[in-house]
Amino acid sequence: MGDKVFKLAVSISTAACFLIPINVNAKIKEVQIIDGDNVSIAAKYGTTYTVSNHNNIRLLTVSGLDTKVETSIFHNGLSIFNETSPVININDRITAANGDQFYGRVSSIPQLKDGQYTVSQRVTDIFGTVLSNESFSIISDTQAPTLGNFFWNAPDIKSDNLRDGSFIGDFEVSRWGINGVTDNESGIDHVEAFATEPGKQDRIGNLITLAYNEQEHKAEQSSAPTIFPSQEKEFDLWFVAYDKAGNSSSLKRRVTYTGRGPTPEPVGLFDGTSTHLNFLSGSPFAGYRPYKPGATVYNTRFRIAYRIPAKYGDPNYKGRLYSRSNEFDTNEYHQGEYRYFSAPLIYNPTGSPAFTAVVARYDRWFSQDLQYSLKLDSKIAPPPTPIKAESYYPNLGWLTDDVHRISTWSGDNAYPTKYRVTAQPRPYE
Repeated sequence: MGDKVFKLAVSISTAACFLIPINVNAKIKEVQIIDGDNVSIAAKYGTTYTVSNHNNIRLLTVSGLDTKVETSIFHNGLSIFNETSPVININDRITAANGDQFYGRVSSIPQLKDGQYTVSQRVTDIFGTVLSNESFSIISDTQAPTLGNFFWNAPDIKSDNLRDGSFIGDFEVSRWGINGVTDNESGIDHVEAFATEPGKQDRIGNLITLAYNEQEHKAEQSSAPTIFPSQEKEFDLWFVAYDKAGNSSSLKRRVTYTGRGPTPEPVGLFDGTSTHLNFLSGSPFAGYRPYKPGATVYNTRFRIAYRIPAKYGDPNYKGRLYSRSNEFDTNEYHQGEYRYFSAPLIYNPTGSPAFTAVVARYDRWFSQDLQYSLKLDSKIAPPPTPIKAESYYPNLGWLTDDVHRISTWSGDNAYPTKYRVTAQPRPYE
């Protein structure tokens, strides 16, 4: 992924380097460039060409019989190479890429350092009369592009430099890619992104080309990645930048690609009225009756037991959507194929307790809000209806709790220190 190659950018004004067949009345057809690997390129005027080796480049300049070819190369206005050929005779034959033969001169160009060069060629007859005087440019570029950092921007959280071990998800991105992508000589051609198994180099998902912004030196995509073949799994994410000379460089990050995770399933309800029940035999959920959608709840404050597949609650599982300090709530209970947890809730007629403090837990387990469908007993006055819940983070300020927070921060500032709820106004009763 770091192979370096070389490119010649040739812009020929007219017949700077021209081929004349043995039949001098034949039409000029092409220019022939042969690189150091003996790869022949049949060039056409006004086009850009690439060679894979910048050592011992040969330029085939066809001038016809009884002529001389003068070749000069300039760099930053200074002459670095001059050559005048002997008079071209019948032994000076050149074979073109299509097999035709021409009379002319083969010039060996010296090895060029990175930069831009001007090649001037003048063809004269034996009396010194100038028959043609043309020039073209060569751009030598053997250096790979420079890459910056992997960035990942969610609607409310922006990270300009994600490190190895980060968690990223398809549901929380507005723009992602790599910054600091530059090339000083030939310029950036394109930037690719793909995923591999950890420690491997064989692509396993889609290969995509990111949109390159030359002014901002960024290669990015404004939608969720399509390069990962599955979710809740660890991958190596690769960025490979190519310049117009064909040189390339790469950046790799080890990430866990997550989806929204499983939706927590409500399975038990505690409102203080069924102390003799336990919906899950042998579990610590004493007083919880089985949860039934639409059931009556007899308290504005109650608890619901939820369950998710066991692996999503396992702190050693790479797909688990919390990764801070490996904290593990001992109230979480594992039985069979599921892990269970209990959330204290306040009744909300919308059935969305995402407006209560308990949802601070979802940024440790999963990105799904905790939902329920219950009706409050008609004898109980309903509580105010919350419309917005916010947590205060010292390094980020107030954020609504529908923002998915995972492993893009570190240190003490990664945890909320305050919490507030905005309720829907209602008239006094």
